[in-house]
Amino acid sequence: MLQHTDPYKRTWCMITLFYSPTCPFSARLAPHFNALPQMYNGSIKFIAFDATEFTKLNSRYGVSGTPTVMLWVSGAAVARMEDRTLNDMGLMSFIFDWTDVTPLFGTARSAESPLHIEYDDRPDVFYLSLSLLVAFAVVIYCLRDRICENTRVRTALTWMTAKIDALGNYFAPQPRPEQRR
Repeated sequence: MLQHTDPYKRTWCMITLFYSPTCPFSARLAPHFNALPQMYNGSIKFIAFDATEFTKLNSRYGVSGTPTVMLWVSGAAVARMEDRTLNDMGLMSFIFDWTDVTPLFGTARSAESPLHIEYDDRPDVFYLSLSLLVAFAVVIYCLRDRICENTRVRTALTWMTAKIDALGNYFAPQPRPEQRR
């Protein structure tokens, strides 16, 4: 992010990606971002930052969510990719619109990728069941007065309370016989 130039004092461009390893959108963008350095053959520098590790950079450059793609010219932030789709065509059109640089190698993809993010698309059963349990508890809490006013429910609660009290007497500790001296 510093103002480095080449030996001839020319301006340079850099694309930065602020990503999060747990973000599904970052995971979908990662293969497209990995292909860009080969497609632009060194005319543009590409850097990826883990936004969860570099929180000072997030606040300094106004990164509020991931993935965030920014264009830098000679160390100054020039543009932020906000209105494009998160794929190779969106990235290439963003770069072309701001720099007039076209890719040299088309859309070649590399098997080796420095930015490796995998996102698991399967539903998380734990969080799903926890969400359903919370929703059920909220419904019961909101309807508790109507439920307890029902005579059948009140009779069932009275019966259950009597049975629990009877079990409590069964499991209660027996009084100790007094020891004689």
